[in-house]
Parts: sequence; C-alpha cells; structure tokens
Amino acid sequence: MCFSAGNILTTHVGSLPQPPGLDTGKKRIVAVRDVVARQREIGLDIVNEGEYTKGGDWLSYVDGRFSGFSERAQPAAGKPMKRPLILQGKDREEFADFYAYATERGTLFYAPGNQIRPKRPHYVCTGPITYQAHANVEREIETLTKHAGTTDVFLTSTAPASLEVYYGNEYYKSDEEYLFAFAEALRAEYEAIANAGDPGSRSSRRSNRR
Repeated sequence: MCFSAGNILTTHVGSLPQPPGLDTGKKRIVAVRDVVARQREIGLDIVNEGEYTKGGDWLSYVDGRFSGFSERAQPAAGKPMKRPLILQGKDREEFADFYAYATERGTLFYAPGNQIRPKRPHYVCTGPITYQAHANVEREIETLTKHAGTTDVFLTSTAPASLEVYYGNEYYKSDEEYLFAFAEALRAEYEAIANAGDPGSRSSRRSNRR
C-alpha cells in the first residue's frame, strides 16, 4: 500500500488506449512492459497494466471465467423479452439522439484500436455461477508485478452489477439472488487481487485451492 505525508499520489482510472494487434499473449506481455515503463517515465506513483491483459475490454474479458452460462442465439428482432437495465432509464429519453447514434455503431463506448467489441455473444445463466479462472487472474497479477517491479500497483476488475445487465437469467429466482451469485463468484478474483501484495496470503490461497 502506498502512502505519502508530503505529496498527493498520482494514478489513473485503469483503462488506457490500446495499441493495435494485442491478439496474442506474447504481444500483451510486451505491451504491459511498455505501458508500465511509460507510466513510470511520466511520474505516476501507482501504475497498472492499462487493462492490456484483458485485451482492453473491461466487459468481454470475463467471457469463459464462469461456469453456469450457456451461449444462445441472439433474440430475434421484435421478440418479446425483458429489457435489460442497460436499455432503460430517463437518460435514454433525454439523450435519445446520442443513444440512437451509439446503437447504430453497436456500442456506447469508444476506444482507439477497436478493442471494445461492438457485438457480444448472448449468454444466459442456466446453472449455479462459479468462478473458474484462477489461473487467468494469477497470470495477470504476475505479469503486472513483474514489469512494475513492485506489488504497489493496481489491477482492475468489473463489478457484479456491470456484468449482470448483459447476461440473461433462467436459473435464479430473482434479480437480487442472481446479482448476489455473480458477486459471490467474483469474490475469488477480487480476493486474488487484494491479497497479491501479501506473500503469506498468496501462498495460503494457492494451497487452499489444491
């Protein structure tokens, strides 16, 4: 943990513009090295890997990290279905032109390099949600800390409520139960990141998974 009595410590939001072509693990590792070095060069106190280990997409990186989901065909146009929360809200009425513009392009977000997918697979929860990507998050932690040379860094992870609105639910009895199941599954990722700076906790966590 970084502290300072005499200076305001600097950092950034987490996601940085992604260079093109981060389609292999080797290229992502090189990109992490370079972006960490650049943050150090400009004087940031607390750095991260720019979300490069996630392919630059804060949402789709979790695809495949959970059991309990089945991929389905996209709902047919005009077919009655529950509108996800992301498609509701007063702002969609007041800023209708912007949302129409974004819908035509398939995404509300923009980033250089087209790292954010304009179209996503349609996943539906059909069984208990469990986390199954411990090796992925450990690799992300190790890649960042290796190139940063310290554990005083940060690694982003998506909130349960940001994921829940993009995934259908056919298993849990209520939206609340579904959201809490997502949160419980994601706890493994959050704890891995939080404990990464404590070698004792990391060793204990690995032995408990055996």
